[in-house]
Amino acid sequence: MNCASSCSPQRGRSSALSRSSPPAGPGTTRDALRAASLCAVLVAFALRTYLLGAANLWWDEAYSVWLARRPLTELLRITAFDVHPPLYYVLLRGWIELAGDSEFSLRYLSVAGGVLTVALLYPLGVRLIGRRGAAIGTTLLAVSGLHIWWSQETRMYVLAAGWATLALYLTVRQMDRPRRWWGWAAVALAVTAALYTLYLAALVIPVAGLIVVGSWAARRVRFRAVFRWTVAQAVALTAFLPWLLYALPRIRTEAAGAQFPPTLVLALHALLLTTGISTHVEQYLPIVIGYGLLVVGTLAGLSARRRWDLIAALTPPLLLPPLVIYLLAVAPWRFYAPAPEARYFLLFAPASALVPAAATWLLARWRRWAGILLAVAVAGLALSALPARYASRYLRDQWRSAALILGSYARPDDVVLLVSGDRYPLFLYDYERLPDDRPPVRLVPDGIPTLTSGTVDEQMRRATDGAARVWLVEIEAGIQDPDGLARAWMDAAADPALSVAFDHNRLTLYTRDGAPPLVAAECLSPQRPLAEGPLLGVDLPIREARPGDTIHLGLYAQPADLTVRLVHSSGLVLAQQVVVPLVTEGIVRHDVPFAVTQATPRGQYTLSAEGIDLATVQVTHSDPLWTEQDVPVPLTVRFGESLELVGYGLDPERPRPGDTVAVDLYWRARMPVAGDYTVFVQMVGPF
Repeated sequence: MNCASSCSPQRGRSSALSRSSPPAGPGTTRDALRAASLCAVLVAFALRTYLLGAANLWWDEAYSVWLARRPLTELLRITAFDVHPPLYYVLLRGWIELAGDSEFSLRYLSVAGGVLTVALLYPLGVRLIGRRGAAIGTTLLAVSGLHIWWSQETRMYVLAAGWATLALYLTVRQMDRPRRWWGWAAVALAVTAALYTLYLAALVIPVAGLIVVGSWAARRVRFRAVFRWTVAQAVALTAFLPWLLYALPRIRTEAAGAQFPPTLVLALHALLLTTGISTHVEQYLPIVIGYGLLVVGTLAGLSARRRWDLIAALTPPLLLPPLVIYLLAVAPWRFYAPAPEARYFLLFAPASALVPAAATWLLARWRRWAGILLAVAVAGLALSALPARYASRYLRDQWRSAALILGSYARPDDVVLLVSGDRYPLFLYDYERLPDDRPPVRLVPDGIPTLTSGTVDEQMRRATDGAARVWLVEIEAGIQDPDGLARAWMDAAADPALSVAFDHNRLTLYTRDGAPPLVAAECLSPQRPLAEGPLLGVDLPIREARPGDTIHLGLYAQPADLTVRLVHSSGLVLAQQVVVPLVTEGIVRHDVPFAVTQATPRGQYTLSAEGIDLATVQVTHSDPLWTEQDVPVPLTVRFGESLELVGYGLDPERPRPGDTVAVDLYWRARMPVAGDYTVFVQMVGPF
């Protein structure tokens, strides 16, 4: 009898936790756990695609798209100056060619990486803590707020977490089958991909190394496996070395220089893993403390069973990231010293989901109901934070209307001057979706931090050289042009022919003769073509508006006076504008703005002109449409034929010394109000 083969510890897929439990029964139990994990993956897909495109790109996302649109050689050159390696940008570049560049399709690359990571966690969990624990861990990761958050961002962090999880899985798998050379090649490839995606992914090497050492110390593998794993890491580092040698002299970053206790980083990590919340950590100390007790209890339970290999596998992904992130943040060096932000804790969030899963399984060995209760509590805590995250997702106009105006009027020989500081990726995201014959964009100022009276003339002459028409796009212009020198220079050099305001930003066309522009027939591409009288088409970039937004209706028409109305579903005409063309022939595009305030009644609105319904928009998060039954103190006071004061309200109704009294007046317009009125509210007393 060969004792070496028959008496050695089992190296199959089941862990000691599952081996020490009662037999799992027939294959139906295994199939049920697989089905549960598959359901978790489907839930993960649903949660990550829900409202995926219903949010504007923020700066980091827009920068990713801007960089991915560059030629490959330029992409690699610029990335060398960035704080992230190039693999994600290269993948995103190919993805844009394949799937397009809408908000939904851009983020779908991260969704795919996130969902595949959830699916990958199950086989990793099976090899570490058994099938039941793996199913629980997969479910917890599926509803993880942190993982959902970054699976809906056009950034590299969730893909880096996927590569790291794959590297850990392949490492654990090779501990069972150390002689398969292609398995070690796969380990090296996964680590290389992680390194080329995120510099911080270098942590996968020590984390996986501790798993290997733990397996060797537990005599599950021989030293030969440790050696082969070391060779695989050497291959990965050798493959990453060319990029590192190229990028190291070029990377520009400043140390965070932050001063904060390490306990804050640990608390932030715990809060992110449980709820995905990253702000006001002090308000969630009970959750942080509870998670800490769960981790301590899990490690104590594993220690009691002498599972040092599992402790070596579960502890490093949980503790090493916050430690390294803290040290990087407070270090005095310049290279890669980020502040502790949520995205940097994502790398090992999938593997960390196995810790509460192991705690649930350990607790279920004592009392099944207790394990179920713990699993429901952890999952419920994660789910409870999701509504607030989804509530903030809606697609704003931002500068899409400005891009549509340029797409309608701009000619290839025009020049677009963009004064925006570092906001240029946000505008260029929409602008570069226009046809390829769009005019070039020149950043002003170029190569200097701000415009001054001594530099404005040289900068503007160089930027406008050879241009017959100049479009001045001012977006957060105060960042680099706080005194408005670019606008003043253009006002003196040319005549403004068209000017459209977007909140505090502005788009202005300057020409030599001041003649209004006309829409070229080949540029007429509205979202909804029309053929009713002078109306030719309409576009509306948004379908939802909230207080503080402006609804920009783009109306393509032949010259004619048009009355545009914003009509509530109740029939209330909230606002109307008369559009007067500045030309007598041709096609023009009218930008018709309607501001939305807190007092704009919520509900569905129809934009109409000349009796034709043009588009609909939903106003949310504002006050409801009031009725007479909602008026606290009814009155009937008429002001002429058009206005009627129907009541008022006081808050508080019985004020005390030191209180501020808010007075709400409720009005009814009996007919369109022709003029503007000023209303005075006075407090009259015996004094």
